[in-house]
Amino acid sequence: MHLVQGIIQHDLEEGKIMSTADAKEVAGETIPSPQDKVAGVDEESLTIDNTPTSSDDITEGEVESGEEEEEEEEEEQIDEEERIIATYKPEVEPKNPLKKEFWKRHLGTDFLVASYLFLISSAAYMFYTISRLYSTTSAHTLANAFAGVLFTLASVYFIKLSYPETIMLMAYRVMSIDPKDMTFVQRFFTANEMLIALWLFTAGFLAPYIFVIFYELLVSGQYHKAAVDIATTILAIPLTAVFNVSAMPDAMRANGGRGSSFFFDKFWAPLLCLKNSSSGDEEEGAGSSTAGNERYAYWVKHVGNDGLAGAWIFAVVGIIGGIGVLPLVIMHPLSPNAWFLFWSTMPFSVGSVLLVRASYPENMNTSVFFSDDEDEEEGAGTGGESDSNDGEQTPLLS
Repeated sequence: MHLVQGIIQHDLEEGKIMSTADAKEVAGETIPSPQDKVAGVDEESLTIDNTPTSSDDITEGEVESGEEEEEEEEEEQIDEEERIIATYKPEVEPKNPLKKEFWKRHLGTDFLVASYLFLISSAAYMFYTISRLYSTTSAHTLANAFAGVLFTLASVYFIKLSYPETIMLMAYRVMSIDPKDMTFVQRFFTANEMLIALWLFTAGFLAPYIFVIFYELLVSGQYHKAAVDIATTILAIPLTAVFNVSAMPDAMRANGGRGSSFFFDKFWAPLLCLKNSSSGDEEEGAGSSTAGNERYAYWVKHVGNDGLAGAWIFAVVGIIGGIGVLPLVIMHPLSPNAWFLFWSTMPFSVGSVLLVRASYPENMNTSVFFSDDEDEEEGAGTGGESDSNDGEQTPLLS
């Protein structure tokens, strides 16, 4: 947060620069008028020798000082970003797939594995929907093919943002750049790779469905199908919105960097009748009050911010989809369509579960597959246990 304070301090510095008009006024008052001068001195020499010199020197000096301060802050930001990259990115990219370092670099965190699984799932779905176009060209098949392309593009962005240095740079920039200084498009659509990826996923689902709904209502007259599609869209919008909102800069900065909590505050807490006890109640800690506090803390830990809530929504949808396609490949093991559906769903199911784990602050940039590495155990040291225990209180951004 010291970066935000630095920006505020910089604004105050600029305020001082803006006050140079007062300095000019003071300088002007000290300049004698021609009537106060002796007869031998002319007006032109007064103007040249006094007026421009004093005020211009003050103004130019303060402007130069302001420019130097801006350059220093830009250099400090560049240095901090370089330090983040040097910390989380290897100096030399491993290129040999036969070595462990290569796989640890590209699959070394749960977020990375989940992103590549999303890409596999999206690519399989894209090929499946495009192949369906050869047999039928209905509105739904066209919409599904379009959705498959957008899902694949979104998965590419997920891979890009999943590398540890990109995640940390994203967090750093969120806390160092005031959303008020962004354009409308940047603030709500393109501020970071996560937000871009989520909007592509949303567009991949909503845009084709909206097209299909209008087609069914205005062209084909399939009102029953249109009603089903409208209901599906209305149900999906709030579910996808939770994740989208969580990736917006304002939401990521909310609650001291822990992220926004609209889902928990407006929906989950009222649904489960959860109440936040005061510190006094916690100190008393007896009977039902203690049970209520523990229950509240449990749900805060797991869905207390919109990012985690969105990840859990993804996971529930993914698990249901995975369970649904398993019987198809068991009953029809030779069916290409069954296997297309399997590969377009099952990787997403596994990836969504890994995404949930990666969304917890204490699990950031960790992996269930590389957790037994000696270097990670040495790096954890004696502080590993305390970090895990305090995970629910650790800000996502700091």
